[in-house]
Amino acid sequence: MAYYDSYNAAEDAILAALKVKWDADTPALNSAVPVTLVYELTEPDLKPHPRDSNKPWARVIVRHADAGKTSLTSSDKTARYRRVGIVWVQVFAPGSYGSAFTLARQLAQVAQAAYEGKRSPDGSVVFTKAAITDSQKDGAFVRRDMKASFYWDEVK
Repeated sequence: MAYYDSYNAAEDAILAALKVKWDADTPALNSAVPVTLVYELTEPDLKPHPRDSNKPWARVIVRHADAGKTSLTSSDKTARYRRVGIVWVQVFAPGSYGSAFTLARQLAQVAQAAYEGKRSPDGSVVFTKAAITDSQKDGAFVRRDMKASFYWDEVK
């Protein structure tokens, strides 16, 4: 297993795991309507924003939550540190769609399948669990959330 030397590299791998699955599986759900995937860090720059349309979309958020030393310091003065957190995917389907609840759940399941029991494409991030939760309506959209726990190691 490779190790990361920065939070940015780990976050890139976490997002890549979703992007690969999303691009492969979302067209099959509803080929007539592309589903925009928005990254939280770039969302403020989106003009127009997907929430202003009548199309399904999703937002992905990465939150690191804790860290701890997991090895003794070696003779070369390095040690392993485990970083843990969650990746949160919020799925929005327009309430005007007759199948909004079904579509929102199907899109959340794509996100869940990207992470549940998996590793990032390079193998360095381990996803330990993934669950879908129902949420209340968010404006004109039906919303489903998928949260997956992860960890990765840094050696320094």
